[in-house]
Amino acid sequence: MSETQQILLDMATKVFAEQFSDKDLRAASRGGWLAAKWTILDELGLALALAGEAGGGFDLKLEEALALVRLAARHAIPLPLAESMFANHLLAVAGLEVAAGPLSIAPTVSSDRLSLRRTNSIWSLEGIAHAVPWGRHVETIVVVAAEGAGSSVAKVPRNGWVVEEEVQTIGGLPSDRLRFKAELSDNDVRPLPDNLPTDIVLAGGAALRSIGIAGSLQEVLDLTVRYVSDRSQFGRPLGKFQAIQHDIAKIAAQTIAAGAAGDIAAEAFANAFDEADIAAAKARAGEAAGIAAGLSHQLHGAIGVTEEYRLHFLTKQLWAWRDEFGNEAYWQARLGRRALQAGGPGLWPLLTTL
Repeated sequence: MSETQQILLDMATKVFAEQFSDKDLRAASRGGWLAAKWTILDELGLALALAGEAGGGFDLKLEEALALVRLAARHAIPLPLAESMFANHLLAVAGLEVAAGPLSIAPTVSSDRLSLRRTNSIWSLEGIAHAVPWGRHVETIVVVAAEGAGSSVAKVPRNGWVVEEEVQTIGGLPSDRLRFKAELSDNDVRPLPDNLPTDIVLAGGAALRSIGIAGSLQEVLDLTVRYVSDRSQFGRPLGKFQAIQHDIAKIAAQTIAAGAAGDIAAEAFANAFDEADIAAAKARAGEAAGIAAGLSHQLHGAIGVTEEYRLHFLTKQLWAWRDEFGNEAYWQARLGRRALQAGGPGLWPLLTTL
């Protein structure tokens, strides 16, 4: 860990712990927008962490900056920090000016397509995007849209879309359906670099969710270990019972697997969004989330679903993230197709790179 990364994470840990209470998490889960809390994150420059030093961010490698996504997930931060980081990264790599305020990205669903058309000096963007994180609250959405035979990155201001349907995740956070109809200038549109995939929003989002799942599961494990150590039954702590220890071991194993998946996803994010790595990471992280979240609730019993206890904020986040930017089945199918394309001679080299 570099000195700059340590300073960033120490600062963020202090801010997350001091500024985001369970009261804030409850307010966000009921549809509230934590405007004052976003201002704090914005003023610290956290949304620019992936934009590079030239874009106003930190002097960090991408893998180092992505540790902020894992940390925010541990604290169940109910704001579009990861989405804003990714959006500004897309703007930076496309050569566009980064944006202030909360941002999101689109399209996030594999079947959605947005189109760009240039007439004289004006770009017209049109299309519908489903499951756009925080769509109703953000000020800018960065999209990757089809433009002729290629794709371009476009920076869309708030007047460039309407919310057709307000949708909530299982945790109550926005995941809206938007209709885009915007006129943009040449200053808002740039070609997607040739070394990046056309579905970069889906791939990058899957990488971010894999990293987030790793962070969230680590906190779930810590909470569960503390609970079974403190809670006693039949005269001794729950953690002394062998069956409980077995379940703790299962949660720990899934947490470690998700952590490795998060590391693979961060490396893929930093290396042109390798499809196989992201597919393997998102599928494995999603599987770990499902297993560990269920076991943690079994060990906590009724208190795990009460508003006063933090566990349910984390597990709802996990269940939502399993499906966002492609679920396990979607990414397993893509990985399977990649294996078939590799054929017999290419299968082993493919497997050994994962």
